[in-house]
Amino acid sequence: MKEKITKINRRYSAMVVAGVMGVTLLGAGAKVYASPVYTVSLDVNPGIEMGVNMFDRVVTLDANADAESVLADVNLQNMEVNDAVAAAVDAINEAGYFDETGNEIYITTTSETDETGADELADELGAAAEEQLAEDGTTVEVTAQGIGYQMVQEAKALSELYGVELTPGKYNLLSRMLESQNSGVEAAAEGEAPVITKEQIGMPVKDIMAQIKAQRTEKKGAAVNKAADEVTAVDEETEAAEETAAEAETAAVKGHNEVKEQVKAQNNEAKGKANGKSAEKSENDNSQKGKAE
Repeated sequence: MKEKITKINRRYSAMVVAGVMGVTLLGAGAKVYASPVYTVSLDVNPGIEMGVNMFDRVVTLDANADAESVLADVNLQNMEVNDAVAAAVDAINEAGYFDETGNEIYITTTSETDETGADELADELGAAAEEQLAEDGTTVEVTAQGIGYQMVQEAKALSELYGVELTPGKYNLLSRMLESQNSGVEAAAEGEAPVITKEQIGMPVKDIMAQIKAQRTEKKGAAVNKAADEVTAVDEETEAAEETAAEAETAAVKGHNEVKEQVKAQNNEAKGKANGKSAEKSENDNSQKGKAE
């Protein structure tokens, strides 16, 4: 009887150990599943930030006020990220945000540990957004790119400072917009007034991108004008040098001709003097001859 009880206890102990190991493995797996590897942001004016795990599933979701309204009937949680982006784009379109012309979608991806993977994911999500827009029959410019992970941290700092949701993508756009003003984004954690204001955070993406494009065009125009001015300056210098060379050549020819004229005059003068002396000698000789006769 004692031996039977011992076997039962051992079997029970083994079951308990197996159960504990199973729970541990499940817990570890759940932790891996719930851990974001990539941060994806989608901005129109509705701004959506998604944490994406190693299985390309959306495991965290933050949205600004506009996006919360748009996604009221759409649950992106645990969706495959390509499908989540397509669903978000479709919902934004249904909400009428693309009724105006000149609309744009800005998608960014970032990762603290997999920058290459983030860049590849950006290309996939850009294609997914374009495919959904084509299916909806809507023309919208889509920009998708990988950005540095520091954008996530700095956007979070500004979100906490102002009490509004700022995606890393929109933060990146605002930073680019302010670059032309030689304004660096100051760390909110230091308690300094950041260059990006709360009002700027509320700007529609299309307006931010319009300013970026205008600044780019202005810089390009300035560069073209500078290059044209430099070419003009070089042309003027070349022309001046050619004129100087021509004047020097003309002066040299003139000087040469003057020397020739002077030499010719001197030769004529010498010849005249020689002829005069010859004539005088001939006259003297004739005179002496006359006297002798």
